[in-house]
Amino acid sequence: MKKFLLPVVILLSFLFIGIKEASATHTMGVDMTYECISPGQYRITLQVYRDCNGVSMVGSHQIAYSSAQCGVNGSITVTQVGPPEDITPVCPQHPNDACNGSGAYGVEKYTFTGMLNLPPGCGNDWTLSWELCCRNGAITNLSNPLNETVYIAICLDNTVSPCNNSPFFLNNPIPFYCVNQPVNYNHGVIDIDGDSLAFHPVSSLSNGGVSVGYLNPYNGNAPFNTNNINPYTVNPINGDINYTPNTLQVAV
Repeated sequence: MKKFLLPVVILLSFLFIGIKEASATHTMGVDMTYECISPGQYRITLQVYRDCNGVSMVGSHQIAYSSAQCGVNGSITVTQVGPPEDITPVCPQHPNDACNGSGAYGVEKYTFTGMLNLPPGCGNDWTLSWELCCRNGAITNLSNPLNETVYIAICLDNTVSPCNNSPFFLNNPIPFYCVNQPVNYNHGVIDIDGDSLAFHPVSSLSNGGVSVGYLNPYNGNAPFNTNNINPYTVNPINGDINYTPNTLQVAV
């Protein structure tokens, strides 16, 4: 079965900029996966990447689920598992970051899990979604970032026998990159069922799954400024993301 990888891990990719700004927003990125426990029963895992300069992370979240075929919709609560993990990229000369009380920036990874029970064998059109308001006002490639939520959705086929698992990610998103330095990033996505994977760029999503309002000329295929030699590309086969940023930006 061919899977198209719908969750996008990096919702906020920083091109390294020396700003320390407290704000009411804190979500830099998110991914969501499911693991089949038994027919109709899935463990849902939500990983949220927090800007340590923002507000604190809450200890639980709501995941909405629905299927038109089965006529079912509802939500489950996923709760935090363990303490957050500091994944800030630092160098030996400057080992501190905002997550431990000093430094200009910092990133923490929070993991939340919960159980989802669906009617066994019913529906190949299940959608699981999560959203949180609002995005960071420092974002430079959106028209009105403070009016945009962070939204993610994944699809689930509950008719597969015995059952199916989503792809999942091996690599933490490290969203700080340097101007005029080539970037090559891969999420390290694997599928334990051996299903094929395909990758493509999409617009970042806001409330209800609609595209965020990009500031002209940016869009999902060209989300920020790059040089002409190495523009933003996503390899459809292995998921490699390549580009060379040429200006300072805080970019979705």
